[in-house]
Amino acid sequence: MKKSMFAYAAVLVVVAAAGYRVGTRAVRPGETTEEHAAQAERGEAGGGAEVIALDEASAQLAGIRTAPVERGTVSTVLSATGEVVANTNKVVKVGSLVSGRLSRLHANVGDTVKAGHVLAVVDSTDVARARAAHAQAAANLRLTEKKLANTKRLAAAGVFAQKPLDEVRRERAEVASEYASARVEYDGEIASADSAVKTAEAAFGRTEPDRKLAQAEVERRKQLAAAGAYQYKPLEDAQNETAEAKATQIAVQSAVRVADSQLARADKLFEAGTASKRDLEAARAAAADAQASAERADARLTIAKQALAREQKVFDQKVYASREVQTAENELMRGEREAEQKAAELAQAKKRAELARSEQKRAAVEQLNERLRALDSMLARETQVTKQNLAGAREVVEAESAVEQAKVELKAAGDALRLLRVSAVSGTSAGVAIVAPIAGRVLDRPVNRGEVVDPTTTLFTLLNLSTVWVDANVYEKDLRRISLGQQVTVTATAFPDEPFAGKVTYVSDTLDEKTRTVKVRCEIANPRRQLKPGMFVQAQLTVGKRSGLLVPDAAVQREGQTAVVYVTAGDGRYEKRRVKLGATSDGSHEVLGGLKAGEKVVTEGSFLVKSQEKKGELGEAD
Repeated sequence: MKKSMFAYAAVLVVVAAAGYRVGTRAVRPGETTEEHAAQAERGEAGGGAEVIALDEASAQLAGIRTAPVERGTVSTVLSATGEVVANTNKVVKVGSLVSGRLSRLHANVGDTVKAGHVLAVVDSTDVARARAAHAQAAANLRLTEKKLANTKRLAAAGVFAQKPLDEVRRERAEVASEYASARVEYDGEIASADSAVKTAEAAFGRTEPDRKLAQAEVERRKQLAAAGAYQYKPLEDAQNETAEAKATQIAVQSAVRVADSQLARADKLFEAGTASKRDLEAARAAAADAQASAERADARLTIAKQALAREQKVFDQKVYASREVQTAENELMRGEREAEQKAAELAQAKKRAELARSEQKRAAVEQLNERLRALDSMLARETQVTKQNLAGAREVVEAESAVEQAKVELKAAGDALRLLRVSAVSGTSAGVAIVAPIAGRVLDRPVNRGEVVDPTTTLFTLLNLSTVWVDANVYEKDLRRISLGQQVTVTATAFPDEPFAGKVTYVSDTLDEKTRTVKVRCEIANPRRQLKPGMFVQAQLTVGKRSGLLVPDAAVQREGQTAVVYVTAGDGRYEKRRVKLGATSDGSHEVLGGLKAGEKVVTEGSFLVKSQEKKGELGEAD
C-alpha cells in the first residue's frame, strides 16, 4: 500500500515538473464579459481555451488513456418509489402428509435450510397402514406367481381344454333364451299398442256424432224457448205438488186424531185393568207414528209452498226456458270434453305405439341378437381352440397378466411409502420426515415437539429471498409508458451504491384513489438477501431508448456542481471542457452540450491532468 502511494506521488512530481499550462484567453475587443463567460460555459474551444500540456513521457508515465465521444443508445428512465414485498411464489407453508405426533424438530425460526433438509419428524399410524398395504401387495405378488406356476403345470396336462367350451355353450343357451323372450315381448308390445290405437280411434270416431246430436238439441231447445214451450210446466208441477202436500196433510191430521183417540181409550182400559200394557204401548207407538207422519206432511207442505213461490217467481222472470237451453248446452260441453278426452287417449295410444317401436327397444333386442351371433362365433372358435388345445396357453397368459398387475400394485404401495419418506421394513420407526421443499429461511414455526398434527396443520413457513417483489407506485400520467418485461434498477437507502436489477412482471388493474398511483410489481434478483420485505426503495424503470452522445463515466470530473472533461487537442495538449450531462446508461453519461461526436476525452489519468491544472493555477497565483 505504501509503495503504491509513493509511486503515485512520484508520478505527480514528474508530471508537475514536465507539464505547463496555457492560461485562459483575454476578452476580445468588442466582446462583453457576459458573452465571454457564456462561451466559456459552453466549453467552446479556440484561442485562449484552458489547455494543459504534457510531454509524451509524462503522459505515458501518468498512464493516460482516451476514448472517443460516440453516439449511442440512451435509456429513458422513470423514477418511482416502492416497497419491497416477499415473492409469494417463494413463500411456502410446510405441513405433514399424515396425522400424528411431532416427535422431533430440526429447525428453528431464522435457520437457513436447503431444499430436502429434514425439518421435523412426525410419528404416524398412517405409516403402519401404508406398510401393511405394501406387505399385502407383496404377498399378493407371491400368490399370483405361485398361481402362474400351477397354471403352467395344469396347462401342460391339458386340464383347461374343455372348460371354456362348456362355459360358452352355457352362456349361448342363456342368451338364446333371453333373446327369444325379448323378441316375443317386443313383438307383443307392438301388437298391443297397435290394437290400443285402433280402439282409441274408434272411440274418438263415435264422439263426433254424439257432439252433433248435442248441438242439434241445443238449437231445438233454443227454438222451443223462443216459442214459449217451457213457460208453464214447472209452475204446474209446483202447484200439483202443493195440492198433493195439502191433501196429505189433511189425511194425516185425521189419522193423528184417530191415533190420539185410540191412545186415550187404551190408557183408560189399561188403568181399568181390561187392557194389557202391550196394547197400551202399541197405541202409543201408533200415535207417535201418526204424529211423525203429520210432521212430515207439514214439512212437505212447507217445502211445496216454497217451491211454488220460487217457481212462480221463475215463471214471472221467464228463467225456465234459459235453464232448459243451459242443460242442453252443458250436455254439448260434456260431449266436447269427452271428444277431447278420447283425442288425448288416441294421442297417448299412438305415443305408446311409437315407444314400442322406439330405437332404444329395438336396439336392446338387436343387441341380444348381436350377442347371440358373437357367441356363435365364440363357440366355433372355442371348439377349434379345444381341438388345438390352446385354452391352456390362454390361462397361462391370464395368470401372467395377474402377476403383472400384482407387480403394479406392489410398485404403487412402494410409491406411497416413498411419498411418506419411509421404508417398507416393518421394524423401522413409524416416523415421517418433514423436508423443506425449497431452500430458504424459516420464517415461522407455530408448533412444538409433542403436539398432535394433521395434514391441515402448518408446521413451518419458509421464505426464499433470492428474488423479491418491489411494488412501485407509478402515477397515472406515466402508466402508458409502462409495459411488462421492462428493465428495472432498484436502490435502497441501506445500500445506496449497490443497484439491484429486475423487470416488470405485473401492472395492477386498479388505481389508488388517494395517491392517484398504480401498483407496478417488479421482480428483483436478491442473491445475497440484502433487500428485506418492508424496505422502501427507489425504482428506476427503463421506459424507452433514444440516440445521444455518450462519454465514459471515468472521463467526467466534478468541480462543485459543474462537470468537466479533458479533450485531447494533439501534441500532448488537453483542453478542459465544461459539459452538460443527461442520463446515465451502462457506465456512460449522456452529453447534452459541450462535446461533439468523434472528439477524444481522457478516461484514465484524467485526475493527474486535473492535478496539473491545479498546480498551474497555484503557480499563477504566486
